[in-house]
Amino acid sequence: MGPPNPQTAEDRAYLATLFPLFRNLPPGFEFPLAVDPNYVPTRNSLYCLISATIVCSLTTLIACLRFWIRSRGSFGMDDWVMVPAFLCYCVFNCVNLVGLVTTGLGYHLYDLSRKDIYSYLVIQYLHTVWWTLALHLTRCSILHLLLRLAPTQSLAKRRFLQIVLTLSYAFLAANLVVLIFECRPVKAAFDLRSRLDGTCIGSTSVDTYAGLCAGHIALDVLTIFPPILVIAKLPMPIAKKINLYIILALGVLTILFTSVRMFVFYQVMVDSFDLTRTATAVGFWSIMESSLAVTIACLPALNRTILAFGRKIWGCSDNGNDQRVRNKHGIIRFDGKIYKGNAKYVSYSAEATAEGTSRTYLELPESQVASEEQLARPSCDPKHIDPYPDITVERSFQIIEERASVIDHEEAQKAQVSTTVPGRARFFSGCKRSSPPIPLDDIEVAIKK
Repeated sequence: MGPPNPQTAEDRAYLATLFPLFRNLPPGFEFPLAVDPNYVPTRNSLYCLISATIVCSLTTLIACLRFWIRSRGSFGMDDWVMVPAFLCYCVFNCVNLVGLVTTGLGYHLYDLSRKDIYSYLVIQYLHTVWWTLALHLTRCSILHLLLRLAPTQSLAKRRFLQIVLTLSYAFLAANLVVLIFECRPVKAAFDLRSRLDGTCIGSTSVDTYAGLCAGHIALDVLTIFPPILVIAKLPMPIAKKINLYIILALGVLTILFTSVRMFVFYQVMVDSFDLTRTATAVGFWSIMESSLAVTIACLPALNRTILAFGRKIWGCSDNGNDQRVRNKHGIIRFDGKIYKGNAKYVSYSAEATAEGTSRTYLELPESQVASEEQLARPSCDPKHIDPYPDITVERSFQIIEERASVIDHEEAQKAQVSTTVPGRARFFSGCKRSSPPIPLDDIEVAIKK
């Protein structure tokens, strides 16, 4: 199967006038279609078409799942920014599909007609603009998410994220101005001669585009690496840290994809006159980079769903050794004993380490709470139940301040959590019996007969 439009003698005459501008053109070059009647033009874009179809379909599914999950809960600013980012990603891939099917992308330049070359240049122009919008808006969405997760009291962290976010929006605007008005006039972007003679400032060298990609990589580094240092200091299980590190490691892959695309394959395309042939690799890496960026932005919203699905597949379940409870009353449970305070956000674990509580109470199980009839019986009665049996409870715990993030506040305002412990008194029910407050200064609690 040949190019969409067969090459004519007029097309070859037009290309011959551009030979002085072609780089690395073999001396004494002749058009194969003119000298060899059995010559069949070849194309190298099939791998790009197949891989792009698979990757883009998976990415679209992941993004739709993210929007569906968030629509049932808290739809924040990061989701609103992700909506235009995903739409730009969809348009970008539609442009790529049209370019792979209906233009001369993947063929040798000397096998194409003038009409096919014009169609390729239009697709290249749209490809660059929509790719830039999708990639930069995706990073902005991630930064908005980090702002929601950042503690409201950590002003330094929030200011840093706000500065990076502002720079991202400003850099996106600068990219669009450079890419849209790269050629003067703009319609010169669709003329092959203007692309080769220097009329378009970035087409004959990597300097302009390399500068834009360098700024893009710098902003990615500022977005990805600071959270790595913060996560290392967080008091959370190793498994959860590894989970976050994997997501951030995928972000490092996007930086590598950008570098490979720009400083390897784009350089090869610029150094050769055969633009339509060498552009396939640049398009492939652009698709992989944008798809990975959209996937990374969606993973935090899908993280809990993915973990729950993984537990069902491998038959794993939470053992309660390390969990977090968020409700407005603040409840901590230590190995069957319940400590209640007035904190809003508390964490508890088997090691009895609490975060965010200021007062502590001890709640006895229901089996150890005596009724008024049992308390009224004399101590010699065999049915007498001692309301205070020999119990020794020793717990060493540390009170650590935990700052609530913006998303925590949003969830706390919407969620109304009622917790029931089997075999124990229901919280805030009429049958509970609370002991007097236990001072925080005492690290050992002893209740003896």
